[in-house]
Amino acid sequence: MSTPGSARQRDVALRDLVLRLLDAAHGTGTVPIVQAGHPVLRAQALPYDGQLADDELESLVHVMRATMHAAPGVGLAAPQIGLPVAVAVIEDAGPPDGDVGQVRERSPLEFRVLVNPRYAPVDDERVAFYEGCLSVVGYQAVVARPRHVHLTGADERGRALDEVVSGWPARIVQHETDHLGGVLYLDRAELRSLAAADALGLRWASEPRPTTAARALGFDLGVVPDDGAVPDGGASEDAPAPAEPRAGAHPATGPDVDLDAADNAAPVTEGAPAPNPDGGAGRTGDVEAGAARTDDVDASGSTHDGEPASDGDPVGGQRPAS
Repeated sequence: MSTPGSARQRDVALRDLVLRLLDAAHGTGTVPIVQAGHPVLRAQALPYDGQLADDELESLVHVMRATMHAAPGVGLAAPQIGLPVAVAVIEDAGPPDGDVGQVRERSPLEFRVLVNPRYAPVDDERVAFYEGCLSVVGYQAVVARPRHVHLTGADERGRALDEVVSGWPARIVQHETDHLGGVLYLDRAELRSLAAADALGLRWASEPRPTTAARALGFDLGVVPDDGAVPDGGASEDAPAPAEPRAGAHPATGPDVDLDAADNAAPVTEGAPAPNPDGGAGRTGDVEAGAARTDDVDASGSTHDGEPASDGDPVGGQRPAS
């Protein structure tokens, strides 16, 4: 159990980390997205509880939105830029292909900020589509998710969220909320569907439903491993204070991350399937399951033994131009 003093120290360190990240964003307005293998992506995010001044939170949201657009993506969680705090941004202009949009129920999603979000399935109905992640560049896989979820939490102004979200927007919400619990979409994926984002993989992901891929790769669209756990954006009160970033390090991810290398090898985004050469939708989804405790990762984005850690997520392929 943390003491008031240790909680205060943790909050001060988190704010310092955010300010360093904002300083690093000056110029481009964006920051690097961290990749799978960094512990921050497997840690439970700290609940946001007013650790930042209003203008600081506004600046962080602006940087997250700009980074998401530049990736491009339809969602981004704070851990994906190395910040272990339960904040995410989502936005989707919708698909260029009407058939894909109709089958996937991918309606335009206006820009939103999710603070300490949680979700729960409304019923037992699940739908399976290809997803990708900005923090797992170059791959995509089929994930079966609840079609309708009950979303709770708050927005950036502290207004309560309490609503049912359906279709592709529900998938984006699940993917980003999962990130805050240390779960990647691969944790919930049908691994036989895993495909590189090459010409063949983009062909699989461009189908409105992945029926051809299921036949060719030998997986069942109706059965996907899932432990049933529903992640939330909160964190244990026992989480340790973020550590001071090392000299010369990226404020969130450590010295091994190039501040100028914000581009991904493939244009994938969260919440949409991987793009195809003809302009189809991109891949979608990151899911958290079995998150690591934050005492294994400090908020500087480093493990206690000095290895860098960082975080970032696209959902489902290239973000349609807005």
